[in-house]
Amino acid sequence: QDREVIAHLKFENLSGKHRLKWEWYDPSGNLYYSTGDFPFKTPSGKYVREVTAWHRLSIQGDKAAEYAGQWKVKIFIDDELLESKLFVLKGPIDVAILPENRQKPYPKDWGLIIGIENYADLPHVEYARRDALIVKEYFVKIMGVPEENIIFLIDSDATKARIEGYLKEYVPANVGKDTTLYVYFAGHGVPDMKKGDPYLVPYDGDTRFIAQTGYKLKDFYQDLDNLDIQRVFVFLDSCFSGVKQAIPIPRQNMGFLRIFC
Repeated sequence: QDREVIAHLKFENLSGKHRLKWEWYDPSGNLYYSTGDFPFKTPSGKYVREVTAWHRLSIQGDKAAEYAGQWKVKIFIDDELLESKLFVLKGPIDVAILPENRQKPYPKDWGLIIGIENYADLPHVEYARRDALIVKEYFVKIMGVPEENIIFLIDSDATKARIEGYLKEYVPANVGKDTTLYVYFAGHGVPDMKKGDPYLVPYDGDTRFIAQTGYKLKDFYQDLDNLDIQRVFVFLDSCFSGVKQAIPIPRQNMGFLRIFC
């Protein structure tokens, strides 16, 4: 994701006329870009005590970003190789590949995962099911949440009644004061057209009657705040187009990551 790689070469006591050339080689060893010979000179009969030559390789938004691996830059003076350096462009991290080492389970911790890809009467949310499955793996293997302590609601299981039932009745009855709760939601989010209040949209939600069929985000946060537990982490992968107001975080021991589309 870096914008560019910058290489520089410092000369001392430089005099005369020279030709400077930079060559950039991709991980396959192919010449990716060459500056060609660039005239490099000092005034006749004089010398420069110190001077630095620079060149840069554009990465982000350019074709170089597609070639992950070990690159090489070569610098030539008067067709003679003066210096070469190696550097690495890292490819995107595949979050679906988890480390082999598994976190020891914390029996008192819980997870609530909601992933709605196919709605009853709304457009589908691409990859919501897959993301929810990946998050479940993270909760178990990275966070140490016991698999039997994860509430996993996908598509038609994620109705308004079931989401609220688990959050307001089932979870409070099974957690303790030293519990950490991890909550993930992937699905539609919409604002109330009259007041602009944001809502999470359950599987059976109707955007025409969102106040009756949706889960108001402020109420969602408040229901989490009402839990008598140690801390809560919330991850929202949802769109709230048109929402301009800020939703206050109820308490200090509640962490949020909101991902807006």
